[in-house]
Amino acid sequence: MDVIKANKAIKSAGTAAIVSGVLTQIESIIAGLGHSIAGMSIWVDGLIILVLAYGIFKKSRVCAIIMLTYWVGCKIVHFASGNTRGLPIAVLFAYFFLQGVIGTFAYHKKTETKDKQKDKQIHQTFTLTQEQERTNWRGV
Repeated sequence: MDVIKANKAIKSAGTAAIVSGVLTQIESIIAGLGHSIAGMSIWVDGLIILVLAYGIFKKSRVCAIIMLTYWVGCKIVHFASGNTRGLPIAVLFAYFFLQGVIGTFAYHKKTETKDKQKDKQIHQTFTLTQEQERTNWRGV
C-alpha cells in the first residue's frame, strides 16, 4: 500500500469513527431523555469513539488498533445477547476500522523509510562537507 492509499484508508476509518461516535452521542441524548443511567454510559462510549477518531485522523497506530478492538469487543457483547440486528452495518464499520489499522501501519512504514533515506543523504552530505573542510585546511 502506498502513502496515497494509506491516507485514503485512514480518512475512511476516521470518518467511520466520527459517524459511529456522533450516532452514539445522539443515542445517548435519546436515552438520557428518559433519565436512564444507560444514557450516561452511552455518552461515554460515544466520547471514547470520537477521541479515537481524532487519533486515527492524526495517523495514530495505537488509536486505530484500539478503535478496531473496542468496536469488535462491543459488537461481540451486543450480538452474544442474541440481538443480531445491525450485523451487516457492524461488519462494514469493522472493515473500515481494519483498513484504518492497515493504513496507519503502511503510512508510517512508508514515511519512516523516506525519513531514513533523507537522514542518510544529510549524513553523506555532512561527511563530504567535513572532508572538504579538512582538505582546505591542509592546503592552506
